[in-house]
Amino acid sequence: MNWVLILVVYWNGNVMTTGDGVFETMTECFFAREQLSYEVGGSEGYFPNNMQAICISNDTTAGIPTFPM
Repeated sequence: MNWVLILVVYWNGNVMTTGDGVFETMTECFFAREQLSYEVGGSEGYFPNNMQAICISNDTTAGIPTFPM
């Protein structure tokens, strides 16, 4: 299993998402999420209005599609 960082943006009535990295551990993903909060104008894991980022576990053994990065 690995962890995928997803940035979610709500803009003009549209939801946009983008993958922002694949990580071996949840802790690595959370650290990257906090860094991303600074990069988009937030701080300490808090995101500006209309933005959020989430870490999602990705089961690479279940035969389901995995996130291509």
